[in-house]
Amino acid sequence: MRWNCQTFACTFAYSTLDRSARGLASSWTLSLLEIEKLLRSQRSLLCFSVTSTPWLSFTDCIRIHCSSTVAMEIDAPPAGTTTGGSDSLPPYEQQKQIIEEIEKTHAMKAGDKWFIADARWWKQWKLACTTYSVACTAESEDLTGVDAVSSVADSPGKIDNSEILEDDGALSGPGNIDEPRLKENLQENLDYVLLPETMWRTLVGWYGGGPPVYRLVYERGTPPSAFVEVYPMTLQLHREGHLKEPSRSITISQMATVTELRKMACDEYGLDEESCSIWDYFQRSKYSKLDILETKSLEALKIMPNQDVLVQEKVGVAFAEESADVEEMATSPLTSFHSTPVHTYNSNSGRYNYYDSPQNDVTYSTDSEARKGRAGLGNLGNTCFMNSSLQCLSHTAALNDYFLSNEHLAEVNKDNPMGLGGELAIAYGSLMQALWKDSAASVHPRAFKGKLAQFAPQFSGYNQQDSQELLAFLLDGLHEDLNRVKQKPYMELKDAENRPLDEVAKEAWDYHLARNNSVIVDLFQGQYKSTLVCPSCGKQSVTFDPFMYLSLPLPTVARNVEITVITSDGSAPPTKYGVKVDKEQKVQDVLEELAKLLALRADERLLLAEVCNNFIFKFISESEKADRSLKDIEDYVAYR
Repeated sequence: MRWNCQTFACTFAYSTLDRSARGLASSWTLSLLEIEKLLRSQRSLLCFSVTSTPWLSFTDCIRIHCSSTVAMEIDAPPAGTTTGGSDSLPPYEQQKQIIEEIEKTHAMKAGDKWFIADARWWKQWKLACTTYSVACTAESEDLTGVDAVSSVADSPGKIDNSEILEDDGALSGPGNIDEPRLKENLQENLDYVLLPETMWRTLVGWYGGGPPVYRLVYERGTPPSAFVEVYPMTLQLHREGHLKEPSRSITISQMATVTELRKMACDEYGLDEESCSIWDYFQRSKYSKLDILETKSLEALKIMPNQDVLVQEKVGVAFAEESADVEEMATSPLTSFHSTPVHTYNSNSGRYNYYDSPQNDVTYSTDSEARKGRAGLGNLGNTCFMNSSLQCLSHTAALNDYFLSNEHLAEVNKDNPMGLGGELAIAYGSLMQALWKDSAASVHPRAFKGKLAQFAPQFSGYNQQDSQELLAFLLDGLHEDLNRVKQKPYMELKDAENRPLDEVAKEAWDYHLARNNSVIVDLFQGQYKSTLVCPSCGKQSVTFDPFMYLSLPLPTVARNVEITVITSDGSAPPTKYGVKVDKEQKVQDVLEELAKLLALRADERLLLAEVCNNFIFKFISESEKADRSLKDIEDYVAYR
């Protein structure tokens, strides 16, 4: 039974406050935060005046100890009373407020757990909250003839993550993260959403469901930025001396250290950690020994998803290599020409340092007709966006000659605060040297990719990215790393003042070169003229600004959008009309065209709404851009 408690005095014990009570309390006069402040101190006698009639279920309330002197007014609920979803749910408006408050106060922090939820459920829940809010607004404004808005969208039901999980269930076995396995290539906000732990537990407390799938928050990049590792890496383990046996798969975070990898690998084979060494076994070739960098993360060492790792076991005082393994490695067509890694000794630290040479990423061809520059770039996951940009720059002759002749080494500006310490320019130059070797057949740009991710965390991982964004960051970074200007002077540009335009343009360009002078400026930058005319006095202002990219709009063709017109008085059946939408038009322009088709009177107007599943999703403002607001795949209704 539900109880309508108008006014009462209660004694609260904070230790008994549960999630359902938190949602309940926020509907009272005191806010949830104010209630919690009072409860944190000690048991307090509080008197609440209920501002709106909340329907409470004793099974959902916290333990409320009412004093014997308190009068409680108990009635049966009026017929037709509903809440947001099931009987135990707060109203949708209240749910929305609680979730928005959690969203504001829970930023990503390293070490936190964030949960993964099916985006379809999340969108259905948001739709329910939105249509409920629109319905309340429409009813309060008494919009005649808009009956649909008074309905509330169906409850989203239990949270169901089954559609984004593999059918084979959780990953199992030593060295694997004990979590349900996500389907491959899911996209955030399209297939799934990331929710902070408090938000997930709040939603599960309301709706139930699951299964819970969480991932940890890490930091990476310079400066550090937080991210959720949705897809931990899968690595293929090989044991030296047993290379003909099938590899074993483990799942591990890309932010895990070499020490953690060695422990997981040894646990997989039942070996002693002290007697084993770990090798980067890229393309089944000993790329580098990882033990000397035991505190480095796998991402920093450019370990890729699904790549091979070699476990080498010590026999006696040395590491043994079986002749069968050596023969197998020597005859591999992909690895027979790999060079060895470079090790140097640092006398200051008393330990060895490892510098990964781009040559380690090169596969050579025995084709006598191979020519320089015909090398391909190996795809590191979904990195074709990067490879396509690199190939374009690689075949820009003037730029390539500059790097192949090592001119960049003399112009690296390590002191530029706007630059990247020269590291990006050096990494790019090394990659070009590898690409243009006489017999290089393919190059895997792992070292360059790692350096790129270090300074631009948005390009970390191995998912698809925007090629133009990559190219823009790369050219900007190369410019600052190679800027010949060591001290940028402060200068003020003069007004044009009716001087010849070529004189004004040269002055502006000289000003730009005084602060920005690099091979990137020489080859990729120019000027464009901007003219501003004052509408009042007609005075013109002409400026010349530098540019490196020009955005060229794709040709657009006016498209047809169908709008269903519904009359408020029911004098005509709902009728569909086709309206042409141009890129530059506003919604007001579209409605004016529709008004002409309908021959509207001067005192009539149209109210445009987007409809989803027979519910009004939102009303569309006349000031919005028509091209953005009106999509071919949506349904629109104009109320007359």
